[in-house]
Amino acid sequence: MAVKLSKCRALCLSRRKTVFGPTKGDLQIENQPIREITEAAPFKFLGKHLDCGGRPEPDYAIENGFLCDLEKVERLPLSGTRKAWIYNNFLLAKINWVLLIYDLNKTTIKKLELKATLALKRWLGLQKSMDPSLLYRPENNFGFGLKKLSTLNKKFRVTKSYILETSSDNFVKEVTSSSRLDLAPLQQEVKFNEMFMESSRMNREGLGWSKKNKESVVEKMRTLIGKEDEALAVVHAEELEMQHDWLILGDACMPPKIMWKAFLYDWSPEMIKFYANALQCTLPDPSNLKRWGLVENSNCPLCSRAPVSASHILAGCPIALHEGRYTWRHDRVLGIFREALSLAIALAKRQQTKEKLVIQFVREGEKAHKSSTAVTPSIVTKSDDWEILMDKGNFHYEFPPDVVVTSKCPDLTAISRKCKSIIIVELTVPWDTNIPAQHEIKLNRYADLCSQIRQKGYKCNCYAVEVGARGLPAKSVYGLLKDLGFKRHQINTYLQRLSKPH
Repeated sequence: MAVKLSKCRALCLSRRKTVFGPTKGDLQIENQPIREITEAAPFKFLGKHLDCGGRPEPDYAIENGFLCDLEKVERLPLSGTRKAWIYNNFLLAKINWVLLIYDLNKTTIKKLELKATLALKRWLGLQKSMDPSLLYRPENNFGFGLKKLSTLNKKFRVTKSYILETSSDNFVKEVTSSSRLDLAPLQQEVKFNEMFMESSRMNREGLGWSKKNKESVVEKMRTLIGKEDEALAVVHAEELEMQHDWLILGDACMPPKIMWKAFLYDWSPEMIKFYANALQCTLPDPSNLKRWGLVENSNCPLCSRAPVSASHILAGCPIALHEGRYTWRHDRVLGIFREALSLAIALAKRQQTKEKLVIQFVREGEKAHKSSTAVTPSIVTKSDDWEILMDKGNFHYEFPPDVVVTSKCPDLTAISRKCKSIIIVELTVPWDTNIPAQHEIKLNRYADLCSQIRQKGYKCNCYAVEVGARGLPAKSVYGLLKDLGFKRHQINTYLQRLSKPH
């Protein structure tokens, strides 16, 4: 086995008064000097850089390396969305090992996180005053789901402490006892969850049913760290005066099925910028412009009402309503629902034809096998003569007089005279926080019509659906799509299309 000079390092120490210190040596291999370990030229051991005093790499060196990588991403000739994706999937993956082997102080982590947050806001076109929790909240909390550096640091410190604590080498346990975190509270919480929370049933599963959680103890502790940070973000949002709408929207709206694939290939940077700023109430509306000192008054440019915010501009201006600006957006969303209704009817017809044509042959002495594929129930599967009527723009249809004579004209009406069934869909595109009130108003408006239809012997399914002006579908949308017989992935596709700003 030959000695490789490039992998060799020399450390020479000499006594200086009462302490030992590095000194210059003259060690050679085959008349070639061996590189010495100094503060400027540390030695890399198991991923950690050690200097001549055995000290790890200082925080400022790690900080400079991270900021240098961030600057490289900044200079890439790519869109801001792609830069954010690279940061989340590559830059943070690069620093994972650093967070595991080094004990960075909280000040350094906060400084790096602040630099990263400012860069992400700049890449995605967000306002500087926006609450940064939007970037790091999971999708079910109306966030972008990016990884937070401080949360990653906590998780890796827990991982490191658990590895050292459970080491089979007693010497390692003893030496690192002072630098490890106290994992007892987390371990107790994990044990409590295993005993009482994981075995409890909160859905339709039967009593005693239990699906074992395959996560390891350290993975469960890391999950608890993430949940604690999410709870802190909720507490912080409750203290905000304007940017806390997402806490209220969860009761009536569904989190948009936004995936980074759609961000990268479907949504334009302007759409992402509008969606994020609208969700956090940081759009450049008259009220915000006056608050930021950019204009002197906060009047609406159309109706001159003051003060006005984004809710008035997007869903409350009477002049915009009279000019048909809201009607265009309403009809665009209504077109997606008509497409979904037409597709459900077509799938129902194909399913009926398939059931008629399929012949299952059974060999002698064998039993017929039932298909394990469950057919999703649908409100349009019982007939194949559905007729769709749509109220769009200036075109208003007449409700079928052979059923009920009325002046009311729902947005969508599907009628089947063969099975005497009618489906009514009424769409509203209000400001998102007004969805519950608008839902009740629309149901009450068509309650009498539904009663008259049922008196004529027809079955009537009435749906009041809402899609917020900021692109947030209400939970009623999911109910309609599910009743039409769509599967989960099809529902997610429609929810993603409805979430796209129109």
